[in-house]
Amino acid sequence: MTVGFNFLEQPELPAPQVTDAQAEHLLLKHYGINARAESLGSQQDKNFLVFDSDDRPFGVLKIANPAFTAAELAAQDGAAELIADAEPTLRVAVPLPNLAGESCTAVT
Repeated sequence: MTVGFNFLEQPELPAPQVTDAQAEHLLLKHYGINARAESLGSQQDKNFLVFDSDDRPFGVLKIANPAFTAAELAAQDGAAELIADAEPTLRVAVPLPNLAGESCTAVT
């Protein structure tokens, strides 16, 4: 397995620089979701709390750090899905397919 980032060699990994407005654009373009996004102040990825039209929390948008491989991201998604299935009463952010039906959306 290829590892995208070795924390033992380099302890810091800056999060991607994405604004709230850019996150909202990504939600609309790739998921068809017109929503407000608010940065959660992430460490290595860039995460946003997504609000519906009534300004209630709707979900989380994760902008993964490009240092991580597709296999590493798939493992994270798989772990979230396993937890959600095992504990249905626990609120767990699981992948939502984009408009193309994919669980991961590559953007630059």
